[in-house]
Amino acid sequence: MDISSFAQKYGSLFIKSKFLVDGLYQGRHRSITPGYSVEFTEHRPYEAGDDLRFVDWKVYARTDRFMVKKFTEETEMDVYVFLDTSGSMGFEKKFHNAILTTGALIYLFHTQKDRVSLYSTSGYFMPPTRKRDDIREIFRYLEHITPFGTFNPKECFSDFSLRIKKRGFVILVSDFLYDVSYIEQFLRFMQKKHRQVVGFMILSSKEETFPFKGGAIFKGMEEKEKIELNADIERRRYLKALKEHKKTLSHYFKTNGGHLIFINDDRVEEGLSRFIGGVA
Repeated sequence: MDISSFAQKYGSLFIKSKFLVDGLYQGRHRSITPGYSVEFTEHRPYEAGDDLRFVDWKVYARTDRFMVKKFTEETEMDVYVFLDTSGSMGFEKKFHNAILTTGALIYLFHTQKDRVSLYSTSGYFMPPTRKRDDIREIFRYLEHITPFGTFNPKECFSDFSLRIKKRGFVILVSDFLYDVSYIEQFLRFMQKKHRQVVGFMILSSKEETFPFKGGAIFKGMEEKEKIELNADIERRRYLKALKEHKKTLSHYFKTNGGHLIFINDDRVEEGLSRFIGGVA
């Protein structure tokens, strides 16, 4: 299944940001923080349960009546997608699944009339846009890019942070097989800036089960170094390290207001369903 047809399958679905916006049809969103970056419209009488922060105390001082400020709460949402295109993503079907995931999400948000942006670790960046020609360009890029080389997570996440101009939605598509302390720093900064982050950790079943046996030679996907080892001896150590890595990563997302979804092999649809259920 090609990217466009796969993504189109999800075009009728409607994504809502769990923390920042309530989804409304036709791409309109309402801030969950009344009065944030919105325009004041009028007053209305205070009602039981109203947030006291929005009582107009100046009006109360003049009239001895409790009046609440009303705001225009509808906002537009920018969706920033970060795609890991480094060499490690080329193992087995990881990059294929990463591309399908990215394509489906971009198509879905675009059909909601949201502005979507794509940032890749290979240097590609499309600023937030709703233009059809720009969306077509993104899909052309996705259909032709191949994973290669290395990327510096510290520099990439720092640069990516600077590209995110508005409070909105941030999606990370990666195997996250690098120092997760950089992820923690990024998530902490995003939370401070009131931006929700959802991560898709793309792994292969072989990376999760380590089915190799006996003496084996492993070649790096990025640095091309070779390591010879006994797979039977290393399996337990490897699986334990991977479990701890995923546990730490999940903890960083959770404690910084984010959400992490795991995808392996042909479970892209399942992962997208969890995404919808997790943030809607």
